[in-house]
Amino acid sequence: MIKEMKGDKEKYLSFAGSRDDICIYNKPFWLDAVCGKNNWDAIVIEEKGEVAAAVPFHFKKRYGISGVLQPQLTQCFDILIRPLDELKRERALHYQFKWIGEIAKRLTEFGADFYDLRYSGRLNNGEAFNWEGFRQEVRYSFVIPQGQKIEEVLLQMDRATRAGIQKAAAHARLVQLYDIEQFYDIKNAAFMHKGMKNPNSKKVYERLYRACRANNACKMLAVKDEEGEICCAGLYVFDSSYVYELLVGIIPEKSSYNYKALMTYEMIKFACETGRGFDFEGSMVKGIAEHNRRFGAKQLQYYRFWKNRTKNPLKKIVLDRLSDRL
Repeated sequence: MIKEMKGDKEKYLSFAGSRDDICIYNKPFWLDAVCGKNNWDAIVIEEKGEVAAAVPFHFKKRYGISGVLQPQLTQCFDILIRPLDELKRERALHYQFKWIGEIAKRLTEFGADFYDLRYSGRLNNGEAFNWEGFRQEVRYSFVIPQGQKIEEVLLQMDRATRAGIQKAAAHARLVQLYDIEQFYDIKNAAFMHKGMKNPNSKKVYERLYRACRANNACKMLAVKDEEGEICCAGLYVFDSSYVYELLVGIIPEKSSYNYKALMTYEMIKFACETGRGFDFEGSMVKGIAEHNRRFGAKQLQYYRFWKNRTKNPLKKIVLDRLSDRL
């Protein structure tokens, strides 16, 4: 463990466990599933006896290198900050700088060799991380905002995408899928077709699916063609605000059809009907970004902060080569 790490996990469990309005990625059941119960902690900043700011973090050690890293299958965290809307802009910024700066400072004090963190666009203020020596990168997700009706989404959607969904609906049907092993096999086939290895184990899929089902926070769908064969499958998770397209696996031989678009549309409709937005989970890959754009989605920024603080020359070499595999 990193320098006898002592975070505020118990305080965070009490704080986050009582709230339904936080992002699914910030919820303790999610963190237990993707990190392991003993591999995450949290920082809680208190002021005048109340929680002012809070955020979880994941830690691990591999190849002799310690890291505070973004967990697998977790796009970004929210830094939860007490509402400051009633304050003057100057005072609101003062508290943002103060609390976020304290979080950045405390993370650094854990003494990890490497930090790689992602925070949502709701942060709106990453300067304090820069002041603590972190480097910053803007990344993008695509979302259908909350409060839209499905008719509004269809109006914003690319004409070819709408036609593709209609064509797929005429030749396929959507079904609920409950077998996570079957879903894992479908996802693996998609990776193998691209000459890649699935970066997540079956155990993680199973742990996450069980946790989300137990908390009524997911749907797993499959699209079957006219022969009754599964063409694609998707695992969608949700909180009170958004539905997230977490994992999608497409059977390689069926990839030229519009079955995946049909499945995405069905979950966008579910999001609209339940007052949620829809998050495509973004990508910096041009082809995926273009695909998401065609649904009429808006870009939403989120942020990556990272820092390599080890002075050990051997560790520096390992980090340069393997930082994405820690």
